[in-house]
Amino acid sequence: MLPPKVATALKKIVPSASVLKGAATRNHYHKKHHNVLTTASSLFPSSSQQQEPRRGNDESHRQFQRDYLAKIALPFSTLPNTGYNLIENSQQEIKDHVSILSSNRDRPFFDRSVPDLLQSLFVFELCELKVLVRNGEKILNHTRSILGRRITDFLIRNTFFKQFCGGENHIEVSGKVTALNNIGVGVILDYAVEDDNTSIDHHGDSEQYDKRLSKFLQCIELSRDSPNYRKFVAVKLTSLGSSSLLQCMASFANDAQRAFVSLDKECKGYLTRDEFFQACQDLSIPSVDILKVVQALDPHDMNAIDHIDFCSAAFGISSSWASSGGDNNILDMFSSSNSLKLSFEERRQMKNVYQRLQILAEQATASGVCLLIDAEQSWYQPAIDIITIQLQQRYNRFNTANYPIVFNTYQCYLRDASERVKMHFIRSQRQGYYFGSKVVRGAYMQGENKRAEKYLYPCPIHCSIQDTHKCYNEVIDYLMQCMKTDSMGEASLEVMCATHNQESIEYVIGMMDKLDLSKSNQNKIYFAQLYGMSDDLTIPLGKMGYCVYKYLPYGEIQEVIPYMLRRAQENGDMLRKSNNEKQLIMNELKARCKIM
Repeated sequence: MLPPKVATALKKIVPSASVLKGAATRNHYHKKHHNVLTTASSLFPSSSQQQEPRRGNDESHRQFQRDYLAKIALPFSTLPNTGYNLIENSQQEIKDHVSILSSNRDRPFFDRSVPDLLQSLFVFELCELKVLVRNGEKILNHTRSILGRRITDFLIRNTFFKQFCGGENHIEVSGKVTALNNIGVGVILDYAVEDDNTSIDHHGDSEQYDKRLSKFLQCIELSRDSPNYRKFVAVKLTSLGSSSLLQCMASFANDAQRAFVSLDKECKGYLTRDEFFQACQDLSIPSVDILKVVQALDPHDMNAIDHIDFCSAAFGISSSWASSGGDNNILDMFSSSNSLKLSFEERRQMKNVYQRLQILAEQATASGVCLLIDAEQSWYQPAIDIITIQLQQRYNRFNTANYPIVFNTYQCYLRDASERVKMHFIRSQRQGYYFGSKVVRGAYMQGENKRAEKYLYPCPIHCSIQDTHKCYNEVIDYLMQCMKTDSMGEASLEVMCATHNQESIEYVIGMMDKLDLSKSNQNKIYFAQLYGMSDDLTIPLGKMGYCVYKYLPYGEIQEVIPYMLRRAQENGDMLRKSNNEKQLIMNELKARCKIM
């Protein structure tokens, strides 16, 4: 049962699912937007015909987007004493910090019991078996067919689940939260359900999404009483809405961005009201309609309209557009092509996803908790970015908040990551809201490679791990430089460096000292690692007084198995390289034996 307050709120904003006449099928989402650019009006750039799914066009759009962002994003050279060259020039100084973590991690596992240490050692050994990690799902199904679900779940619960998850319910999780807080480590709670594209009807709003909403609200309630400087809850959009809907909206976002860019003749990244008005007049749009659009897209009188505003209105999640009477798709004014129009049902479902997130954001604001919106696969990310930025613009405003409530996540293995970070930060300053960011390397590499190979399009991730490392450092450097040169006097952005890479952590610590951020802005820069991994990094950071967190997933075993399988596949190489952690566990066991 949902809590009464949640049930009441949902009745107002989420209509009950109904059987649609001429029911939309899964293919509808792809076919409706298939070849959309080839039938567009002259406003839209032409595009060659694509085959389903529209991944070929999406990759073409990615290159187009990278070129556009490179033109509008603030270059490093415009910031005082900044630039990626700073990374290269500072290497020797940063190397002075290489021993920081090593010298502070003597016996990091001294408070762990012997059975716990042996269990961790056993799990890490299993993770070194490539055949086990790569075929986890098949082995799991085979084991269940032989031993049965009960015995299989018992084995999982006492090995991988115990190592990498916080528990099955809030009572079990609260114990882990307290234990971590006691050693100076905060917690990012994550109800780790993942949409597997089969469990929920993708063409209606299942009650399952609302039950998940209730779980996330419980996460916020549990985090509220945490003693951490910042309290975090992670949210995955595909757990609150249809993944096929998000994929549809992501493709649509690409088209909407192309539409806006065709108006942005000077490639500034935005249009003034006068420029937007003139561009619309050139397209013979009635002046009355233009005035309504301008007022709706620039409700705070910032004299700036960009493609985020444009896409938010197109999605139907812009409150100012809705209040202006804009019930129809904004693109209706710019094109007569039916393929560029979202159906009523698509817009209804997208509004419901956004409204669920609004419920979370409202509760998070009232509880002093921050929402970390997780990044997902590249074919969902454009939609996730639009939704997250719209939430940031509403809940992170300088005049209503003291810090960012909503954080976006940037995966640096994507080739457009650095340009997106720059554009989104610049937008936050222009629109007047705090910029919250979580920077990661990426968690869907295998899926990205497989899909690119299957549909024959260039993979959107960097070609080498070195390029990913470089991108990660570049993004961190840029954000820290922006933090240093912030004209507001205190940081209007906060950064979470979520990484298991020791060199990256030591680099960030060195840069904090070099830029004198450790004194004034230490509580604006956070570190995070996954629960059950890299304790030899997390625990020393906590001892040294840095704001460090464990990403703590939880949920019933059947719910979190997709999460554990994905983590095992994506992080298998990293787990196989966890020799430092294994060696420290062995050292701790030897020390216990000597004491005995």
